[in-house]
Amino acid sequence: MEKKILIVKEEGLFPKPERTFFEREGFRIITAEDCRDALDIAIRERPDLIILNLWSAGMKRAECLRRIKKNKALKDVPVAIVIDKKSERKKYLDAGADIVLVKPVTHEELVKTVSVSLKIPFRKHPRAHVNILVKYENLDLFLTDYASNLGCGGMFIETARPLSQGTRTDLEFHIPEISVPIKTKGMVVWTGKGRSGKKGMGIQFEGLDQATRKVINEYVEKSIGTRS
Repeated sequence: MEKKILIVKEEGLFPKPERTFFEREGFRIITAEDCRDALDIAIRERPDLIILNLWSAGMKRAECLRRIKKNKALKDVPVAIVIDKKSERKKYLDAGADIVLVKPVTHEELVKTVSVSLKIPFRKHPRAHVNILVKYENLDLFLTDYASNLGCGGMFIETARPLSQGTRTDLEFHIPEISVPIKTKGMVVWTGKGRSGKKGMGIQFEGLDQATRKVINEYVEKSIGTRS
């Protein structure tokens, strides 16, 4: 069944790459301009998650949150709220928020919020934190940047000039302790800030053979085990 995410005051929170990422994962994004609209839409659409990104104008955030939680049809719907100050976190948790996000909100925080709230394992493959030099091609230029995470499904490359979403590229990188470079194709599925706060692009691998998947998976599992 299709999962629905209701975003109240979407501006600045879900740019096009973010929307495409979630829609590609099978979610439908619904938007509302203010809390009054949100209540009507939520009762009609019955979303699986509500994210409040309200400014202080109009109905106050805490009051909007309380109205949603008091509604019998919506009381069990998880609500995440985006706030400006970390010091206000307790205030909104007390008002009924299930998750509180502090601006600026990164792509990975949004993914984690959806994953935790809906109890869905967003990534099919685990990721390891890495610092791996990656060579990739754009037009006729060969570029090099560092990947900060890696898994069988793809990697996040930190770069001040990410390629456009949907761009396909040839990739080459080395995994520590393995002498032969890994060469594969990939596609840019999103751009933005990673967990470190640095700008970059999420790459989805395309056409990895089973042997290469096994090599990457073994490296990732070993890396995660070392850090745990």
